[in-house]
Amino acid sequence: MNNISETAQEIISVKSVSTFLGGNWIHRDISFSVRKGETIAIIGGSGSGKTTLLRELLCLLKPQSGEIKIFGQNVVNLKGKALRAVQKRSGVLFQQSALFSSLTVLENIIFPLQQLTRLNPDTMIEIALLKIALVGLTPDAAHKFPAELSGGMQKRAALARALALDPELLFLDEPASGLDPVGSSSQDQLLSDLQQALGLTIVMVTHDLSTLESIVDRIIFLGEKKVLAIGSFQELKNNKNPEIHAYFHHSDIKAKAAEES
Repeated sequence: MNNISETAQEIISVKSVSTFLGGNWIHRDISFSVRKGETIAIIGGSGSGKTTLLRELLCLLKPQSGEIKIFGQNVVNLKGKALRAVQKRSGVLFQQSALFSSLTVLENIIFPLQQLTRLNPDTMIEIALLKIALVGLTPDAAHKFPAELSGGMQKRAALARALALDPELLFLDEPASGLDPVGSSSQDQLLSDLQQALGLTIVMVTHDLSTLESIVDRIIFLGEKKVLAIGSFQELKNNKNPEIHAYFHHSDIKAKAAEES
C-alpha cells in the first residue's frame, strides 16, 4: 500500500455516471476518482454493477449519462486514434486470463506489440522475454501453450501480456479467481512489487478479503445502484451500513450461526 497525496494527479475521474441495461438501471449517479499510484478495488454484492463499471472504464460499454475521464480525456465519446492512444497507456488482466489457446506464452505477449507498435520482431521477442521474467515465470514458460500451465502460471502469463506495452494504468478483473490461498497471497505480493517498481496505478474488481486488506489503498463499495462508501479496508470493515457490514463480516456471521445451531 502507498501513502498517496490528496493532491496527487487524478488518473481516472468518474462523474455522475448512470447506466441502463436490460431494462434496469445498474448505476445511478456514480462518482469517484483514482489518483496516480493508487491501488483501488471496486467491490459490492452480486448484481451491484462491478463488472459493468469495469467495462465502462475499459471503454467496452458506454453509460447512459455522465463523464469518465482517463488521463484527462473523456472516453465516453472518444473514438479512433484518440481512444487507442488512451487504451495504449493501460493494460488489463481478465478473470479467466483470456490467453489465446493456440499461441504460446511468448506469442500471447507479443500480440499487443504487433497490434499497437511498429517494433521489429527481434525487439518484440526481447520485450516479451523481459515481461515473462518480470512476472516470475521461468524462461521455458515462453514456449509453452496456456493449457500446459497451472492456473497461477496462466495468471502470470496474462499479467505479462497486460504489461507488454509498459502501461501506466492496470485493470484487474478478479485477479485471485481460481487460485488457492497460497497462490492468491503470492499474486498479491507480485502485484504489490510491480506496483512499486513500475509506478503503476491499479484498479481491480475483487471479492478477496485478503487482497483488499494487504495491497489495496482505497475501496469503492457499490450497492443500491450507487457508491455506498469509499475508504480503506479498516474504514469499510467498521462501516455500519448493513450491506457493507454483512460483506466484511460474512464469515463471522456464518460462524456465529453454526455455534448457535
